[in-house]
Amino acid sequence: MSWLADNGLSLAEQKTEAVLISSRKVVEKAQLQEYEAAKASKATAAISRMMANTRGPRQHSRRLISTVVTSTLLYAAPIWSEAMLVANYSRQRRTVYRRCALRISSCFCTVSEEAALVVAGSIPIDLLAAERRTGNSGSRTQRSITVARWQASGYTDVHGQVDFYATQLITGHGCFKAYLHRFKHEADPSCDYCGVHPLRMQNTPSSSVLFSARKER
Repeated sequence: MSWLADNGLSLAEQKTEAVLISSRKVVEKAQLQEYEAAKASKATAAISRMMANTRGPRQHSRRLISTVVTSTLLYAAPIWSEAMLVANYSRQRRTVYRRCALRISSCFCTVSEEAALVVAGSIPIDLLAAERRTGNSGSRTQRSITVARWQASGYTDVHGQVDFYATQLITGHGCFKAYLHRFKHEADPSCDYCGVHPLRMQNTPSSSVLFSARKER
């Protein structure tokens, strides 16, 4: 600030977050904290208290609540959208967005980012940022293009509403002995009812003896 004053210059401090004054001869670098990602992380923590796995809002309501986080993450997206192609720059935003998708879908925290987004029906944040850059993010045509790009990657959203229990069946991450066995919470991964070893999604729940008995009732 003293250098600015000596040269007759001044800054509006209330409007300035960071200023880098560099020499032309020496290449200097500056690392700035992503303010939007940090703010979105706090918002995610706040709304997570409202979206319990059981007895919480339905999925469509969870998705509506989560738009607070999405809007924060996409602030000024047309400017920085191309930076999402760099892993180091996109990691923090994608981490926050994944946490939000886990709350929408009521998934276990071990579910991957791709699976959580599919179950939650949330378009990846990098595609949303690219959509904002086009200037037509509000049009149905542009959204159709964005969804087509997502599906071209081999992913699509799950049709219909899911809850905490349906999510376990879809992802295979849940209160299954095979899953719990991975974390040493169960000694035997075999199913207690049908004896299948191990219990996987292909035998859950249609081939389960317990499911068949309940269905007959």
